[in-house]
Amino acid sequence: MNNTEPKYRRPLNTEQLQILELLYKFRFVSSASLKMYFVKSNPGMNVFRRLETLEQQGLIAKRYFDNYRLLHKPVAYHLLPEGIRRLQRNKPTLNIRVRVSVIYKDKSVSEQFIQDCFDLFNIFLALRSHNSDLKFFTKVDLKHEDYEYFPQPLPDAYIRLGSDKQYFLQVHHAHQPFFVATRAVKKYMDYFESGVWDDTGTNFPILLFAVDSPNIEKRLHKIIGDKDGLIGYTALKSDILNGDKKSWRSADNPDKAFSLEELKLLNTI
Repeated sequence: MNNTEPKYRRPLNTEQLQILELLYKFRFVSSASLKMYFVKSNPGMNVFRRLETLEQQGLIAKRYFDNYRLLHKPVAYHLLPEGIRRLQRNKPTLNIRVRVSVIYKDKSVSEQFIQDCFDLFNIFLALRSHNSDLKFFTKVDLKHEDYEYFPQPLPDAYIRLGSDKQYFLQVHHAHQPFFVATRAVKKYMDYFESGVWDDTGTNFPILLFAVDSPNIEKRLHKIIGDKDGLIGYTALKSDILNGDKKSWRSADNPDKAFSLEELKLLNTI
């Protein structure tokens, strides 16, 4: 039997390594979202060809069923174990914390989980488009020992703007019952009152909640507004993803929206 596997593979280029790293951070992404990621740094890049090459090399795989086209659902790309190993070899400064056993599960996770990953990546893209100095850490990033003092369960993302403002991002999805949001608020309040964050010598991060409906947003305002000392803002996911720079509202003034950049200028704890 002839072995058609090539004996030599060209080294991965910068964009291919970036794609592997994004899949590592966000678990699932679509080609359309990746195109948006590279729109400024490499606007003419053929994203599909990059993905095809990575797939041919056994570094990534895709989730796609025959009904996806009918349902207008995008192909979902995810890492394979060899992709993690290649990322480790090519980017030794990246602290890989995900076990290969977790990567194996990506081929069987629910469609809802994939959509949640899409949402988080697209929120990241939207926020980054307005904030060039934005640093966005997902749960995967936060599993490193440097973040052991973070609240548990971990936030969906930890965000930094510049060197002085920090945020915890929590995304509440339409498929989740409301008690998931109330439980999250209690988690952050308990963590705030514990004083653990005081050891960092920085102000406690502002809590950001991205939600699916105005009703959930109003209900959250009632809860967050009762928590003395905890600064929280909410935004509709649709506003964020539509590119609205001013999306964030507080319980004290729900009719006025702020940009993430403007939140830096508001009084913090």
